[in-house]
Amino acid sequence: MGAPSCGSRVETRLAFPPAADLKAEAEPPYPEAALQPGKAGAEAERAWWSEVLIWGRMHHDRVARICAWARDLKMPVEPGQCGD
Repeated sequence: MGAPSCGSRVETRLAFPPAADLKAEAEPPYPEAALQPGKAGAEAERAWWSEVLIWGRMHHDRVARICAWARDLKMPVEPGQCGD
């Protein structure tokens, strides 16, 4: 009796990027404390810059996942839209 081979499998489902990737989060607001002169204001601004950096990297990663998904589906992607 013969049995079908399981040696080579074909991916039958599409791996979509997470739905959260399609929701843009607002940039962290500039803190009023950063407007104050002195050490406290400088520290508040430095903390804000760190938040903005993390926010930007998070959005960069989201776009990278969406672009990888589009490329996997052989969708046309204009030059420059996905870091090309």
